[in-house]
Amino acid sequence: MSYAYEDLIFPAHSDFILQMGELGPDLQVHFHQDCEAEKQSQLLDGLRIAGANFGLNVRMKGHFIMEEAENSELKITFQP
Repeated sequence: MSYAYEDLIFPAHSDFILQMGELGPDLQVHFHQDCEAEKQSQLLDGLRIAGANFGLNVRMKGHFIMEEAENSELKITFQP
């Protein structure tokens, strides 16, 4: 993991973002819009296996776009 903010986890290389549910074992995955479908499938399979080892339910939620906003902050737009 390279960074966490509120309910979001940003792993190194930013191919995906993990989003924790409010309570319970649900973990949602948002893939970067430029991440290829085959790579998404491989990453999701690995995340599901790893999550199951910790009692987590990992599911794909959608995609995201990350852009630099004003003041060098990041703007993240989630897409279904």
